[in-house]
Amino acid sequence: MTTFHLITWIALFYSVMTSFKSAFDVPDILLE
Repeated sequence: MTTFHLITWIALFYSVMTSFKSAFDVPDILLE
């Protein structure tokens, strides 16, 4: 896995987690 792919997956994962937190109003304890 290249660095670009790694950054892409991290950004994608962060985007999904942010969307999940916004949709369900989850406290951002895990993101701090």
